[in-house]
Amino acid sequence: VAQNMTTFSIINRLTVHYKESKESPNYTTYDAMVLRLSQSYDLNVARDQNSTARSRSGILGELYVRTPKAFTLTANATYDTYSRLISSRSVGGTYTQSAVLINLTEQYIQNPATHYLIGGGTLKLGKWGVGGQWWRDIENNKTTEEDYSLKYTTQCWGISMIYTSKPGEYRFTAMLDLRGIG
Repeated sequence: VAQNMTTFSIINRLTVHYKESKESPNYTTYDAMVLRLSQSYDLNVARDQNSTARSRSGILGELYVRTPKAFTLTANATYDTYSRLISSRSVGGTYTQSAVLINLTEQYIQNPATHYLIGGGTLKLGKWGVGGQWWRDIENNKTTEEDYSLKYTTQCWGISMIYTSKPGEYRFTAMLDLRGIG
């Protein structure tokens, strides 16, 4: 089935332009906030009077906020204009400071009902990196996935090892990264 989609978007950006200190000759510029609202419309479905398909998509709202160095927040939600309900949402935050990265995300989908809490972090110790990520199913009160990683990186090569555990499934992955070849 051919689609003839048109998407309408409204995007609002808050851009920051500042100096790190009075003595600094350079300015730093970045988007501190981006807000986007969008909706798609299928013109083929709209023209077909006999179709039961929906011509409009949900309205997607996306928000991205960050500070200059350490914190990032993302949020999005989809509003179903037919049922007049929020059909999905997700909110996440990340904190990064030199050797530490911590993230936490909450995701919800109405149909089928799924509600997840995803969290993790990474610690860098020189050339070594140690991390973990966990997926928790709030609806069924169980952990659905656990990832543990160990990474060693030098200027010209690196190795990554990841252990993943899911109910009934265990996986170990090792990757060798060669840089500067060619």
